[in-house]
Amino acid sequence: MSDDLEQKHQEFPSDGLEAIREAIEAALKATFNSFVEKGTGKTVEYYRAFTEDQVRQIVDALRACLDGLGGIIYQEGPDEDVPLAFSGTDLADHLETLAEQESVSQFLDFLGPVSGRSCLTRR
Repeated sequence: MSDDLEQKHQEFPSDGLEAIREAIEAALKATFNSFVEKGTGKTVEYYRAFTEDQVRQIVDALRACLDGLGGIIYQEGPDEDVPLAFSGTDLADHLETLAEQESVSQFLDFLGPVSGRSCLTRR
């Protein structure tokens, strides 16, 4: 990840990615441990748990970078990548609209009286 941030930082030097990389590296250096295993002589490397302060510094650096880039832009309206809550009637209406747009309404006809609103509405 550090290599990716370094590469992007070279392309976009004023984007705030350097602060993210520094916060991550500081957290990694502070939590890194290693020891030589008795018997095998193998070096075992591991990281202790990060502190809340270390995580907060990384999150703050990410937020500062995101604020500089303009933040998250939410797309208007649902699409295949945006999960939204919906009711059964909304699903039936949406399927009907899609079938009409694609001229494939015959594929919804097989559901017969069970399809659409009668099946998906609450009573």
